[in-house]
Amino acid sequence: MRSIGAVLAILFAAQPALAQTETPPRKPLERVVVGYLERVRIFPGNLLVYGKIDTGARTSSLNAQDFKYVERDGKTFVRFSVTNRDNETRTFERPVIRRARIRDLGRPSQIRPVVMLGLCIGNIYRYTQVNLSNRAGFNFQLLVGRRFMTQLLLVDPVLQYTAEPTCPQPNHAGLENGKPKASPPPVQETAK
Repeated sequence: MRSIGAVLAILFAAQPALAQTETPPRKPLERVVVGYLERVRIFPGNLLVYGKIDTGARTSSLNAQDFKYVERDGKTFVRFSVTNRDNETRTFERPVIRRARIRDLGRPSQIRPVVMLGLCIGNIYRYTQVNLSNRAGFNFQLLVGRRFMTQLLLVDPVLQYTAEPTCPQPNHAGLENGKPKASPPPVQETAK
């Protein structure tokens, strides 16, 4: 019995020392609160578009109706134009980093090219994956997905247009998410 009492005494004596070695609680990240609708700047090109912040979508999606694949130096690029509500048009040519199969409820699946673009909401800028699709029948040219939002934004569904995009013009030289592959990567399944 003495040995059990000695073991318990050692355990109780060690408790304060164990509590002191625990890691302190992490400070919560400071996130920007935005509305479910926001104005977004697209870079390169510095084009202002209206976007819907979509917590149900993993990857952002941009309206690009007439995109064409272009082979250059053995790499696959996609060339597309975007026209905003003020009839300003920018033409982009970006490397295809992958192709995604998107499944929308009640519609046949689509294979969409995915490119890297810079997005700015408020003073938050992130170079992120964006798939290109025909969103002509939708109210918003851009859906901003969770890849952009993660650890940066909190969405208040009551608010609209609270964070005017104020990011400075970024330098995208060499930022192609690594070297583009000679041919597009295989299709990856993505559920919306």
